[in-house]
Amino acid sequence: MFKIDQIRSLLLDHVRDFSFSPNVPKSLPDEPYDPRVGETYIEAVFQPNETLTPFVGDDDPKHHQGFLQVTVVGPRSSGSDESWQIVGALIEHFKKGTVLRGEDGINVKMIREPWATPPFPDEGWLRIPITVPYFCMA
Repeated sequence: MFKIDQIRSLLLDHVRDFSFSPNVPKSLPDEPYDPRVGETYIEAVFQPNETLTPFVGDDDPKHHQGFLQVTVVGPRSSGSDESWQIVGALIEHFKKGTVLRGEDGINVKMIREPWATPPFPDEGWLRIPITVPYFCMA
């Protein structure tokens, strides 16, 4: 498995492991999901960024970085208290210092506290994006 695949898998597995009561469905890349009107859900998008090569050797470790964009999507017409509670729980789930340990020394670390951006309407939905920056030296 390529390093970028492992990084992506670790991050998406951590989204899968997120729990909230009541249960919140998750829309993940490459997995079919059909949103139900009136039901809040979480959407995750993996966004790798430039890979840096701070060392001279071809096989030396590389600096992998990027973002996981996790969006809480809820009904636009309902109150957003539950959506903001989910946002807070997700930020805590991916808090700064979280390390996701994989195989072959692939460890993905959350290098900054995740942050929410202002909500925006999307047809009948209200979307609250959360940016989760990550770092991996492998």
